[in-house]
Amino acid sequence: GGMIADGLGYKPLFVVSGVMAYPAEKRAQVIAGRIEAVASDRSIRVDTLRIVQTEHGSDILAGDRFLMTVADIDTKSEGVTHQLMAQAVRRRIAEAITLYRSERTPHALLVKTAYALGATLVAGLLLLVVRRAFRWLDGLADRRFRARIEGLEAQSYRLVQAKQISAAVRGFFVLLRVLAYAAIAYILLQTVLELYPWSRPVSRRLSVIFLGPLGSMVSAVLDAVPNLIFIVILTLVARYLLKVVRLFFAGIDSGTIALRNFDREWAWPTYRIVRFVTIAFAVVVAYPYIPGSTSPAFQG
Repeated sequence: GGMIADGLGYKPLFVVSGVMAYPAEKRAQVIAGRIEAVASDRSIRVDTLRIVQTEHGSDILAGDRFLMTVADIDTKSEGVTHQLMAQAVRRRIAEAITLYRSERTPHALLVKTAYALGATLVAGLLLLVVRRAFRWLDGLADRRFRARIEGLEAQSYRLVQAKQISAAVRGFFVLLRVLAYAAIAYILLQTVLELYPWSRPVSRRLSVIFLGPLGSMVSAVLDAVPNLIFIVILTLVARYLLKVVRLFFAGIDSGTIALRNFDREWAWPTYRIVRFVTIAFAVVVAYPYIPGSTSPAFQG
């Protein structure tokens, strides 16, 4: 059926049914528009909501303005009469109109604006705290790890450079800081948009807009875990197989293993050929299990 929301983004009011010529979604959209139009007209009092019985069902009106008809088709799943269903629907509409109007009074909007300013102030303070906290972490990391990094640089004969490690650590802190800023901005934006009835639908879509891609990536990673485990196991098996093959050809090269019509000088060239074939076979087996291997971009 078609679902009619309360105009505030909180919860559904009720569900209506439809027929092929008048789908439930279209009917729900028309009824919601009528209810919102009545709610916007403060000259129509809530206590003027009434029910009129007709041959088609129970009509719900606001004064002389028609809102909807509760017919038998709407009560099939509930197992009640359309008269009883109309009473419940009238109460829900009255509650929704009352809440709709109370949310849009000057006093309510002024209070919400004060909350929005307060939330913005708190977010600004959090940004300052996060900024100072990461400055302190940068200084702490520089003081604590500089001597160790330089010692590692000396032990590795400058294969590992202190500047590279310091840049990596700072890059990690920059990433964390950006994520913290983004989280604060997201929470502030959702909080402010949630306060006002006009922007509340946008607030409810923020999670889809921003968190949807993250959820898709996490889901993709979780879906790829079994394939990644297979690739890891295949890599380990291929690695230890190559070690056994290497020991075998090392034995031929040293003379401990003798093969008829196979010279010792052929040991290492043959090992290289066998290693190449083994790695190529492992890659062919692992290819279908690589995440994204079915996409044309990956194949290209």
